[in-house]
Amino acid sequence: MTRDTYRSIGAITGLAIGIVLMRSLGLGGIIYGAIFGASGATIGGIVGEQLHGARNDS
Repeated sequence: MTRDTYRSIGAITGLAIGIVLMRSLGLGGIIYGAIFGASGATIGGIVGEQLHGARNDS
């Protein structure tokens, strides 16, 4: 898989984790959704790229 694929999968996974974390903390609304969603997507994309680098730089 390409680096972009890893980044996309990581971003989607991070978005889902961010929303689940927001709901588990008892928060809701558009502002919290945007903050947790954007943070999760960004962190997930970074982690996806790191995984790609770790798996393919051998």
